[in-house]
Amino acid sequence: IGRLSKKEVMNYLKNYYPKLGTIETIRNINKNNIRGSKFLVKIKNKKYIFTNYYEDIKPKDMNEIYSIVSYCKENNIRVHEIILNKNKKFVDTKRKCYLLKYYPGNIFHDSKKEIRDIAKNIALMHKALKQITKKNVRKNSTEYKILTLKELKSIEINLQKKKLNSHEIIIKNDFNYIKKSIVAHKKNSLLIKKSKMSKQIIHNDLHPKNIIMKKEIVNCIIDFNSMRTGIVIEDIALSSFRFACFYPKSIKQIYQQINYFLKNYNNVNKIKLDMKIYEFFIFDYLLS
Repeated sequence: IGRLSKKEVMNYLKNYYPKLGTIETIRNINKNNIRGSKFLVKIKNKKYIFTNYYEDIKPKDMNEIYSIVSYCKENNIRVHEIILNKNKKFVDTKRKCYLLKYYPGNIFHDSKKEIRDIAKNIALMHKALKQITKKNVRKNSTEYKILTLKELKSIEINLQKKKLNSHEIIIKNDFNYIKKSIVAHKKNSLLIKKSKMSKQIIHNDLHPKNIIMKKEIVNCIIDFNSMRTGIVIEDIALSSFRFACFYPKSIKQIYQQINYFLKNYNNVNKIKLDMKIYEFFIFDYLLS
């Protein structure tokens, strides 16, 4: 099944969501996105987001992901509400589509009040996800891998044979640092294995564009397609780092914002935070 046109989406909604009512308007809101198309659908006084995804995600995984999201919603976690189709399914895995309630709002503006509320709501989400007994949701799923020293050497040789653009010049100048980071990453990955940290379901893609804010309060956490089983510190490390670095600031300010995030997270969901493991996941993200 390929990409659905606006007309095809209209007909699909009429057929698979007959109880919604008469569609007033439908508009494509993210054209040319390689991961999927999203349509804003207006029906009476309500709005919905219809998603036609192109990613090659196993059908079982997609329905499992959104049944978990639905569980979170039932437990008052600020995630999006997914609408069941006429077949009582969250996701049509054959046509690769699903329908969500629309949540108005804006992107993160970097205020302390926002950071406090984001940390709190991520913590609440993690507490809810911890209650789910399914521990093997997309356990081995990953969208990237860390370079090996052999692969880095191959890149170095190839760069020596060509005229470099600005990005390649930066990479060439940082080869020694990248090499040291890969070696350190390999060493620290053993620390993770030895720590035997318990695993649970995590969002796995928390960043400013995946949390809708409204008046400095979290309105909705979105985009759970990368959800998988992992270590909760992965989510904490990446979200705190991504929010701290989203707007330009000094290194000192970044550290202050990360610490403020961690403090407010821990007020809601107390965890034993090993900073070496925290830093490992930051480097893991930067090297990938």
